[in-house]
Amino acid sequence: MPVSMPNIVGKTRDEMKATMDELKLTVNITEKFDDKIEAGVVISASQDAGAQLKWGDSVDVVISKGPE
Repeated sequence: MPVSMPNIVGKTRDEMKATMDELKLTVNITEKFDDKIEAGVVISASQDAGAQLKWGDSVDVVISKGPE
């Protein structure tokens, strides 16, 4: 089933997870330190918002660990 990639950048981990689960997309999370973005917030995703995906597709998501 085709789904549109939501805009998850700037959302919290929980908001992102709920959105992705609803669309049946698999999430691979990595974390990295970021001086500007608070811990637990999505920095980037491997798919742009609006990209056409299918149920079960994988998206790599980077979440901030806050400043080092």
